[in-house]
Amino acid sequence: MRKSVIAMLSVFALALIAAPVGVHGQTGEEYTAPKAEKTALLKQEGLAAGSGLEANAIHFKLPPGFKGGRHYHTGDVFVYVLSGSLTVQTDEGTRTINAGEVYYEIPGMKMIGENLSADSSTELLVIQVGPKGEPIMIKAD
Repeated sequence: MRKSVIAMLSVFALALIAAPVGVHGQTGEEYTAPKAEKTALLKQEGLAAGSGLEANAIHFKLPPGFKGGRHYHTGDVFVYVLSGSLTVQTDEGTRTINAGEVYYEIPGMKMIGENLSADSSTELLVIQVGPKGEPIMIKAD
């Protein structure tokens, strides 16, 4: 097993143990990434590590030239890049995550994700642990 997958799973396990708080009380319109293929792999409600939490595992396929809208997540997010690369813009700067690498987002961090490739899709495994029943992505202003 690749070291990055082990690292991602370790961070995910630590998040469950720490029982993340999430971004409660922030209201907003749910965000859906345009032109991205989204496949829900898991939705697990009522985690043993914390009351009121759920985990979501989602596979995203971003087409060449994809640029998402500005949004934030209501829980802790772990992004594992399966293929291609993901460029993430936040208020703190821009970062590119390549295939085999893991990226962590804190709840409430406003961001934009992009696939800068003109000819290759980017595939992601996104795992979010957050408040039960809340959307995983909210449009940001």
